[in-house]
Amino acid sequence: MPSEWDVGEFVSLVKVKIGAAHAEAMLPALESIPEKFRFCHYHYSRALELMSPHKKDVKDHFAQAAAAMSMLFSQSEEERRRFVEALFGARAHSVAFAQCLHSTADYLAKVIYRGLDLSGQHGISIPNHQIGLRKVKEKISTVPELASIEQRIGDYLASPSSRYLSAFVNTEKHHELVDAQFSLSFSVGSVASEGIRMKAFQYSGDSFGEKWAIDFFEKDFQTILERTTELGCVLNDYLKTK
Repeated sequence: MPSEWDVGEFVSLVKVKIGAAHAEAMLPALESIPEKFRFCHYHYSRALELMSPHKKDVKDHFAQAAAAMSMLFSQSEEERRRFVEALFGARAHSVAFAQCLHSTADYLAKVIYRGLDLSGQHGISIPNHQIGLRKVKEKISTVPELASIEQRIGDYLASPSSRYLSAFVNTEKHHELVDAQFSLSFSVGSVASEGIRMKAFQYSGDSFGEKWAIDFFEKDFQTILERTTELGCVLNDYLKTK
């Protein structure tokens, strides 16, 4: 699996193989991808900070969870008020994180559509407001030379992280907020845990189980980053042989 996408090489290849005008047209979307990843990092860092009641490095997971429980059931009205405010802020950052991460897929679709000049090179026309990875995959499925790109888009969309992210964002956008709560876990035989846990929900007939926010912030984020890198590298390989 490639560790990084040589974006500078990609821009140069587009200029040489497709044309400078197309490289310029795709640049705003291309430059937005790393910017949105940085936004994601900011939002999840703030959410984790708000939900760290001990405000110090606690190596013992049980001690950490106990500190959270102490705050959660505190008899102090002021402490309870601060906790509720922190939970609200952490949830807000969690939603913003998801929205930023989800938008990187749309930017990536615009990079492919404009950078490869799908309209001029292959007669594929997609209205600007409909350019997304799923639509791009559908349209290039009949173009044999783009098969490797279609495959990578399919891998991206099929990953559990991508499916959960898309369902989460679309549920939040079109239906209702996915409920979340501060949870404590002391399951026998497992590591004690505390933090935000999103509740199970359904979207378009599919069920999505409970998920710890930390898994969303770290594991899913890493998967989306890896799939983006893989797809970018395939774009470079395609242009090198064009």
